[in-house]
Amino acid sequence: MKVIHIIIGVIFGFFALLQYNDPDFYIWIPVYSVISYLAFSKAFGRPQAKIAFYVAITMGICMITYIPSVIDWVNIGMPDIAGSMKTESTHIELIREFFGLFLCLSTAIYYVINANKK
Repeated sequence: MKVIHIIIGVIFGFFALLQYNDPDFYIWIPVYSVISYLAFSKAFGRPQAKIAFYVAITMGICMITYIPSVIDWVNIGMPDIAGSMKTESTHIELIREFFGLFLCLSTAIYYVINANKK
């Protein structure tokens, strides 16, 4: 299992690095970095259940703010959000951010639940 946590840490670390040229990098680098930290801390035997819990709460609250954008996206027929890296419309960026938060929330919840399991 240690290897899986290291892989998760590397993936989220890579996600953080990819945000360097994003207009709101100051939000997304810390978001992905904290998930990477949780994975590495679990891999090396120092699980951070409290931090994971607070991160999960924060990610959940942030996701709630994106719900109107998700509803709008669904109402317009869920157009492709992965076809181009350029964001031609605002819904593309918002939906991508929503799913990024979803990945982070899911991972944080996993680390809350499994913090003390070997």
